[in-house]
Amino acid sequence: CDEKLADLNEKYRKKLLIDDIGYPINLETPRHTFLPQTYMAAEILLSLNDPSQITALPAGMRRQSILFSRDELDVIPMNIDRYSSEKLYLASPDIALVAFGFSHPSAIEAMKKQGIELFTTGEVTDFEDIKRLVGQIGHLANQPLKGELLAIFMEAALNAIDNKRTLELENTEEQRVLIVNYHTRFSLPGKKTLTSAFIKRMGLQAQLELNSQLGKDHDWSIPLFEEQIHTFDPTHL
Repeated sequence: CDEKLADLNEKYRKKLLIDDIGYPINLETPRHTFLPQTYMAAEILLSLNDPSQITALPAGMRRQSILFSRDELDVIPMNIDRYSSEKLYLASPDIALVAFGFSHPSAIEAMKKQGIELFTTGEVTDFEDIKRLVGQIGHLANQPLKGELLAIFMEAALNAIDNKRTLELENTEEQRVLIVNYHTRFSLPGKKTLTSAFIKRMGLQAQLELNSQLGKDHDWSIPLFEEQIHTFDPTHL
């Protein structure tokens, strides 16, 4: 059964992949070890591949015990963050997954000097971007069928949430729900964030109007003052 599945994966797997900056990656020779430099790439790889194929993780992944078990993560020996030195790449992964505009230039330059091939992702601003990325990494990681199944499962899960909200909850268009971020101050999610895409999917019209009003020059994070929250007068915050 495993042999049949491996044959099907190999038959279905693309032999050429173009990343988000237009770089062609020849997949005639399969890649077997991976270095994900972003949380999203690490989470997708952990969902598709054996942890032993991942050479390092973003350091904060170790704290995500709800998503992945300690046993899984302990198999991966090293941590990586945006400013890691070249010593983290001495394991010589077949390919590293980096993100345009997020991965630190010095880290990318270090990998290039090590001769590590790069797969670069662009902006992920909505759910379609996530599904596309899952599919691409599925082919890259020799698991195209599992990648396609994961994308279908994610879509089905969101459709189930949509249906439950439609059938069981009050009309969200009429609710004054306000979804904010808070670190040292309040902010609204900008139009290029996934949170903003899900707010739109939920039909939270009042917040969409506020985001449009305050966020014209802010793609990622929109500053929000407590007085503005009071003026908005949310029923749920």
